Amino acid sequence: MEPRCNSYERSRAERRLAVGLPNLLGRLGSRAHRLTFYAHPATRDRIAVQPGVVRTSASASPEHDLGIVGSGPLDAYLKRGDLQAIRDAFVMEERSERANVVFRVVDDHLWPFPDGAVAAPPAVVAVDLLESEDERSRRAGAELLQRL
Repeated sequence: MEPRCNSYERSRAERRLAVGLPNLLGRLGSRAHRLTFYAHPATRDRIAVQPGVVRTSASASPEHDLGIVGSGPLDAYLKRGDLQAIRDAFVMEERSERANVVFRVVDDHLWPFPDGAVAAPPAVVAVDLLESEDERSRRAGAELLQRL
């Protein structure tokens, strides 16, 4: 998919990427607002397949062949405008301890994913993995980045 930007913005992005994506992680931190919840595990699995939920990090392992298996938290992007509908449809307790649902909430007008997307693109998944506190996830993010 061709980026939606003018030639100046494209040139600026190319210069920034020339220093390497891992060196840009600090600048990318404000791309979404992170909210954490606890939901019953069966509920978490139902949330993961809702329209508008775009999985990332280890949650996108099947689509990007990351080799990460297990029942870690659902990590996904969600439009700010869809957050309340998800919260109304599913019982979730907002919390930071023992969270098993992580939403990276993006303002609707900045939403970067195409309609119907179920997993973020590899570069986004790699960045999200590189930001993880888990060494295995960071390693998977670096490996995915090398494949790009």
